[in-house]
Amino acid sequence: MSFKNTRRTAIGAGVTALVSAAIGRGGAGAVTGRAADGRYATQLSVPQFVQNMPIPPTKRPISTGNAPWRVGDCFHGVAPEYFNRATAENVSFNFPQLFPEQYYELRAKEFIGEMIPGVRTPLLGYDGLVPGPTFRTRCCQPIVVRQFNDLFDTELSTHLHGGHNPSHSDGYPNFYILPGQARDYFYTNTVPSTNGVADISECPSTCWYHDHAMDIAGDTCVHGLAGFYLQYDDLELNLIRRNVLPADQYDIPVLIQDRRFNSDGTIFYDPLDHNGYLRDVYVVNGKAFPKFHVQRRKYRFRFLNGCNARHMELRLSSNASFLGLGTDSWLYPQAVVRSTLLLSPAKRADVIIDFTNAPNEVFLENILQQSDGRGPDG
Repeated sequence: MSFKNTRRTAIGAGVTALVSAAIGRGGAGAVTGRAADGRYATQLSVPQFVQNMPIPPTKRPISTGNAPWRVGDCFHGVAPEYFNRATAENVSFNFPQLFPEQYYELRAKEFIGEMIPGVRTPLLGYDGLVPGPTFRTRCCQPIVVRQFNDLFDTELSTHLHGGHNPSHSDGYPNFYILPGQARDYFYTNTVPSTNGVADISECPSTCWYHDHAMDIAGDTCVHGLAGFYLQYDDLELNLIRRNVLPADQYDIPVLIQDRRFNSDGTIFYDPLDHNGYLRDVYVVNGKAFPKFHVQRRKYRFRFLNGCNARHMELRLSSNASFLGLGTDSWLYPQAVVRSTLLLSPAKRADVIIDFTNAPNEVFLENILQQSDGRGPDG
């Protein structure tokens, strides 16, 4: 399939006789990028369906903390925040011994990865991963994440997108973590209240975290600073225990992004282009046009449009439907059947796909036409 002729690209999942899946079809086999100095890069071959799509590892806490509060007992909180901006290695207290919250440490790092097979690409990643590790948290169990900035010359401000966060831990663009320093983020994982009554329908489900620093967040996110943050309440956990919803090993976060690479393997990004970053190499969970092996059963996918400006309308090449569980951070009151998924940048779709009777290959296709970063065509 030609991306140029059909104006569509497949990104998604499928099965073979051995029950495997392919993520990404269509798209040009070679792309060109414009270097920062205005020169056009030579063509860079981008093979498809060679790499397996990785699943981001689950982030494990250093301290498990107390059991969750009951829903409605805790609406917000004040963080035991660490203000002195010294490097965390020099902190005079041991956090897990003094505070009851579940405690994590996360480090932003520079590293060399392979989004394209055999091509070395400089990247930024939480814990040196693209996407970063996935947080799987409990509703009403507050956590603290100590964010280290191990980058050489770049300030950070991490934002939890979709969470109910106190302002000091929301990742405002100018709440910097300077290189070599650290900051504590207090995530209450609670629900809002009206007149003292908890709104259980507002319990977040599929969130994500990303850099939010002033003037550079586009660049740092394009180079990898993003990850999933999933939250479960008692109702959802009960459905998982009863096998109504797929368990963790069949609950797959999928970060879809578009990229363009220069001839030397670096990612092309023009910070002065205000028309939106719109490129034609699809990168899924950090790999260009990967494949994904599945069993003949139901899977839960958390699709996240991590693109800068590209909108997507996703469909399955088999014409099978998606069973929608939720959108953005929240679950629906009841599941809905959808033939396509419309995702604007940063939007999430929480869906079930049943591969039990799927054909040997199923592709997840983006059928939305878009030729300008300011919005879809038409």
